Amino acid sequence: MKKIYTNKWFVLIIVSLILLLPACAGPKAVTAGLPEGMSSAMVPDMPLDAYLYVRQSQPTLIPGGFLGLPSDAAIRSLEAWAVPSGSSESVGAVVTLSGEREAAALLARIPDRADLWKLLSGSNIYLVWGSGSGAESLKSAAQARKFVPLKDVDKDAWDLLGRLPGPPAARPLAAGFVRTEERLINLLEKSSEGGSSESAASALKLAKIKMAAAAFYSERDLGIADFFSPANLRGANPGAIVVARSSLPGVVISGALGQAAPRLNIEKTEIDGRTAYYTAVDAPTGDKVHIFFNNSGSYVYAQASGDLERSKQLFRWTGK
Repeated sequence: MKKIYTNKWFVLIIVSLILLLPACAGPKAVTAGLPEGMSSAMVPDMPLDAYLYVRQSQPTLIPGGFLGLPSDAAIRSLEAWAVPSGSSESVGAVVTLSGEREAAALLARIPDRADLWKLLSGSNIYLVWGSGSGAESLKSAAQARKFVPLKDVDKDAWDLLGRLPGPPAARPLAAGFVRTEERLINLLEKSSEGGSSESAASALKLAKIKMAAAAFYSERDLGIADFFSPANLRGANPGAIVVARSSLPGVVISGALGQAAPRLNIEKTEIDGRTAYYTAVDAPTGDKVHIFFNNSGSYVYAQASGDLERSKQLFRWTGK
């Protein structure tokens, strides 16, 4: 009799594992659609708390009159890095223009400030904000051209970026990652007393999320003027996809989303037969931002856009 009951428990455990494994698995491996050139981009050879890479299908034009040039200048790409610098953060960036003359003209338009370091190297403008060891490390990296591929300096970040959608998703115009560890959580807690920042810090702690990656999409290239015109920006139908990996099992995340949804005014719904959680928040422009959440194993996704159908499209691209 004891052997029969032992066999039954063994079978039950095996069946349970078979049922739970799909919930704990991550998204299928794909070749993530990243901005052109990001896979070969170089970053400072040091720990990074955040990274952003921006490159559109066509260079972004700066009116020549603004720079004192007879023709427009073109920004080909922009990269930014945040690094730990004691109890704060230091930020570095490189702006790559179409030529050396254009870069020199733009550099001359950047105001001199005590907390801003500038360096011109060919068609590249290097900038560093902040102070402390992190800022000094960024300056040294720029001066010595000490850069390495992102996948070599941070394999975890590169793996998470690889969880962003591939085809049929469109190529994003920007992508990056941020570490959500103690420094960011402390910053969020200090920046708000009982407000949204403190709530975000609590959510990061509870979800046990250490890092998040994001991609930013638009139906057309964005010009500088678009950012000063809400109507123009809305017409480009921008949207974003965020992916984060939790240390919690997928089945726990799925259950937590279902239990927390009613309390957080989040609606459980379905898109193409897949479970999704939906909410809408007010944007600074007065419009609504439509947000969907879902998980694929331990990977949690959020898709957001000012257009509801666009948000649904972003959902269809992710976490299958």
